[in-house]
Amino acid sequence: MRAAVGDSSALKAGITECVRARLLAPFAVTMDKEPGETFVAQFKSTVRCHYTGPVRLTRALPLPNVQSSVVIPAESEIGQILALDCEQATLPELPRLKLQIQTPVPVKAGSTESGAAAAAAMDMSAMKIIDIGANLTDPVFRGKYRGKQAHADDMPHILERARASGIVGMMVTGGSLSESAEAVRLSREHPGLFATVGCHPTRSSEVDKHSGGADAYFAGLRALIDDNRDIVVAVGECGLDYDRLHFAAKDVQNKYFERQFELAAATGLPMFLHCRNTGGDFERIMRANRDRFSGGVVHSFTGSADEARQLLELGLYIGINGCSLKTEDNLAAVRTIPIDRLMIETDCPYCEIRKTHASHALLATDAAWTAPDAKKKERWDSDSMVKGRNEPCMIRQVLTVLAQLHGVNEAELAERMFENTRSVFFKDVEYDF
Repeated sequence: MRAAVGDSSALKAGITECVRARLLAPFAVTMDKEPGETFVAQFKSTVRCHYTGPVRLTRALPLPNVQSSVVIPAESEIGQILALDCEQATLPELPRLKLQIQTPVPVKAGSTESGAAAAAAMDMSAMKIIDIGANLTDPVFRGKYRGKQAHADDMPHILERARASGIVGMMVTGGSLSESAEAVRLSREHPGLFATVGCHPTRSSEVDKHSGGADAYFAGLRALIDDNRDIVVAVGECGLDYDRLHFAAKDVQNKYFERQFELAAATGLPMFLHCRNTGGDFERIMRANRDRFSGGVVHSFTGSADEARQLLELGLYIGINGCSLKTEDNLAAVRTIPIDRLMIETDCPYCEIRKTHASHALLATDAAWTAPDAKKKERWDSDSMVKGRNEPCMIRQVLTVLAQLHGVNEAELAERMFENTRSVFFKDVEYDF
């Protein structure tokens, strides 16, 4: 049975079945309200349903500790979009869920093109994306810029927009001992976040300045991994960056890059890697240590087609974000990377796709997903992004460009990259994406 537009009884019945489909805790549901009013449900922490009846719910609902909204496509001829808004509740009260009907884009009945667009939008609703590089420890995601508080902490809203865009998991980048500890803390606090633990090449000069010296620094990294194996999924971010030698000299970068292979060998974790203008040193070190780690990804790739080929020969995956797509040469190099070796990321708050980038011309004006509004930080509100601060949800633009470059459907490409990422970083992690 399909839920017709405006058929509230069928709609409410469908939502009830969604809730019952895969509920992780005892619950109470009342569905005797009209759309726009409240129905009540009690959840453990996450509900994840894939119900194909009158209404199809394909998003995770993290409850009751965060504010959330879920897009639910109704199986109707015009592809009407429904939204389930989850309002934060104070325990021990039950979370309250409000059902609201929205039709953001009217679709003409009987139009083949419109029907295809509606079908594509519904396909997108089931999309699963893992952002492999999110710098969520950056203070800007707490409203602080250059040491000054410009607006309220909006992490819950950022995570909400990420979920609404199809993101089901994020790897929070650890670039130093302290940053790795913060990445672990965030991952403990928010289901679906996972941490990397390591030392970025531009931070490697801090190792010798550590109060206990290099041995204590690396012991601290190892302890973070050992104590959090359920959420730490990679060693890194580590590698070489010769574009920014003013932060750390070549010999220091090389020394502490080499040492992080010890962490990978001891823990069995894959590696989250960084390479910038290294004149062959990165490849040389990787080849010399290739038997010491299981696999990994070179994230934020900006190299040539030949450099991509060398990384692929090492059995590595390649991560693409907005910085990977700036020039026509970048686009040509990315086209050469096989889909089964691609991963996707934002590297937020950096690496957004800008109007000056070659990739911007590939962003469809009639895309199934539209970026949220963005405002200057001085005019911040909870429903808007901040101009100049990239967010995880903007991964959808990277996906659009990659699909255009490879001539494939976005949903198909997203699924392939999701499986790539899961096979490398999440094969030993117990988490239901």
